[in-house]
Amino acid sequence: MIRIVIADDHAIVREGLKRIVIEAGDMEVAGEAANGSEVMQQVRDLAFDVLVLDLSMPGRSGMEMIRLVRAEKPKLRILVLSMHQELQYVVRVIKSGASGYLTKESARRNWSRPFARSPVAVPSSRPRWPSNWPWAPCRAAKHRCTRACRTANSRC
Repeated sequence: MIRIVIADDHAIVREGLKRIVIEAGDMEVAGEAANGSEVMQQVRDLAFDVLVLDLSMPGRSGMEMIRLVRAEKPKLRILVLSMHQELQYVVRVIKSGASGYLTKESARRNWSRPFARSPVAVPSSRPRWPSNWPWAPCRAAKHRCTRACRTANSRC
């Protein structure tokens, strides 16, 4: 059973996510948080597998929350759930240390995908970049890789 903490400042979103988790069957909600300080309290107090984190919560920014959570529990998987669909947000979130990214628009239909990619059924630490994007972050984190770079350079 995958234990999840849901962090979103909107109660209705948290309730909707809880329903999705219950429907998934192999997951349970271990806790909830409505702001950054509650997130950190849950991280310190609870044993769970995945933090589902809203990128835009009151108090600390989502990027800052990712860094704080990583400092507290480096191996905890963080799945960012956001209203932002722009690629720049995905890149910034992954570079900040998140394990995965879902838009709120696609969360219901794509919920189980991030959990199916690793042996322990939690979001992958190396996301798969859609093939229709012209570039992806370099695995060596030195530059943006084009398809030609990734083909010619084994580091990328």
